[in-house]
Amino acid sequence: MAVNLIDLLKGEFAGALVTRLAAASGQTSETTHKVIEALVPAVVGALASKTSTPAGAAEMIRTLQRTGLDGTRFTSAALIFEGSGGVRALVTMGGPLVSAIFGERTNAVNNWLASHAGIGTRSSLSLLTLLVPLVGNFVSKHAARNGRFDALALASLLTGQSGHLRAAAPPGLAMALGPEDFGRPAIVVEPSGATTGGVGGTKCHWCWRFLRWRSLGWASAR
Repeated sequence: MAVNLIDLLKGEFAGALVTRLAAASGQTSETTHKVIEALVPAVVGALASKTSTPAGAAEMIRTLQRTGLDGTRFTSAALIFEGSGGVRALVTMGGPLVSAIFGERTNAVNNWLASHAGIGTRSSLSLLTLLVPLVGNFVSKHAARNGRFDALALASLLTGQSGHLRAAAPPGLAMALGPEDFGRPAIVVEPSGATTGGVGGTKCHWCWRFLRWRSLGWASAR
């Protein structure tokens, strides 16, 4: 069974960390917690969509590496706060990462987040910028847990999240991210050229997908 990143992330963002995030963003702890509960599935869903192709996964790996969020530098979200630069470093990492993950959906996601949490869009964008690097680093850490951090490891981790995403998604998130991408079945090209749908439930479909990626030169896309 695939690890449930959403539950693990919600466990990571608790206690003192929520208090520190609230202080950094000027929000109450209750509002910050509500934003975290909504934002975690949003980021995981967007990452799953971005890494659903070899080119997308390779680009996301490069983005995470450029921002120093490859899962090895920071072993926990708290360490990012305690590191050199603190909140300023988070903002520096968060701006480009938000754009890379959400792309043209950034405004839609931010507007949805503000409405969901009952705060202004400037406040939601501030929290978005602070939280996305923490989520990205956590995902990277789990992708690299077997000693490798590459496009295939990242995609392999995220393909198993669709069921967890559907269970955890707050109302309106699918529309904000794009209903054509959020939790959609994977389209897998079989050797015969036929396509079949699946959501990671049938192992052979994902095996065919990974084998096909490799045959198309996956390694060169890393």
